[in-house]
Amino acid sequence: MAGCCLRGTDSDRPTAAGGRCISLVVGVRLSLINRGVLKNLGESGHQRIWIGIETLLPKETTMYAVIRTYLGTGARRLFERLEERKTDVEAALRTVPGLVSYTLLNTGDGGTSVTVCTDKAGSDASLKVAREWIQKNASDIHADPPIVTEGPVVVQIN
Repeated sequence: MAGCCLRGTDSDRPTAAGGRCISLVVGVRLSLINRGVLKNLGESGHQRIWIGIETLLPKETTMYAVIRTYLGTGARRLFERLEERKTDVEAALRTVPGLVSYTLLNTGDGGTSVTVCTDKAGSDASLKVAREWIQKNASDIHADPPIVTEGPVVVQIN
């Protein structure tokens, strides 16, 4: 919970303008589980107003990741193409709903992509976007299909 308190004098003492000083605390509580919290908390001699802000993530969100590993026939050439066209790849992946992060790494004999989304629907969409991009932009390479590993994110450090 974060807050900013604006206090000049105690609320029971008059201000220079003759009014009462009101302590205003604006707090923002960002929570994935209990979002949009709106509370009015009293404090002796001060009035506090808490304003909750909703996050864009649904309640009880579990992020989901998908890892695609490309090996074997055409994998090296595919990753050379992906590197040449990385701006196009980035643009395509940015259309994935709920995209949190995307990483593409070249292992020399192929490569791996790691996509993290806010939910399974997003990671499923990323699989579709990747498949369509390869069909449209690298079908001449005839790379073996990727080994796909996916599941809910347990720990993520930013």
